[in-house]
Amino acid sequence: MTEYSDLDEVNRLYAENENVNAAIDVIDNAGGWVSAFTVMPGTPPTPKEGEMPVTYMATSITVPPPGDPDLTPQIRAALVKRSETIMAELASLGVTDTPPTGTRRQPPMMMPGPPIITPPMPPPLSAPPPPPEGATGALEPVGATGTAESANGATEASSGATDHAPA
Repeated sequence: MTEYSDLDEVNRLYAENENVNAAIDVIDNAGGWVSAFTVMPGTPPTPKEGEMPVTYMATSITVPPPGDPDLTPQIRAALVKRSETIMAELASLGVTDTPPTGTRRQPPMMMPGPPIITPPMPPPLSAPPPPPEGATGALEPVGATGTAESANGATEASSGATDHAPA
């Protein structure tokens, strides 16, 4: 078994290579074209004395369909070169079973997890029991018998108000 000196870096490189090779595969087999890219700033020039430094921001470019016919082959060549560089980096980390450039394969250390166990489905719910005999199915307010006593717990003559006048 290969011993890796930096497993996190090996897995990161494998993941990057998988993305690079997926892009090559789309270009080669699915008529892919570059639809967007980002230009990142490098090291800005040192400002002259008395001048303020200039801050450059990353710029994203969107290429309208069907893309620039000269750009896609150049990007593909850069992707192939990046894949070759990744393979060299993996070899320098001690990986001996690197895939050939342009092939897609998962990292060897990404072992599949335990099987996903789906619990059994509960039995289907049965139909609700039939209503008691004589029930109409209509909803009635609790205690609704049509009298004031049943509606508020007091008679019409006694509303529950109290007279706090001294006796």
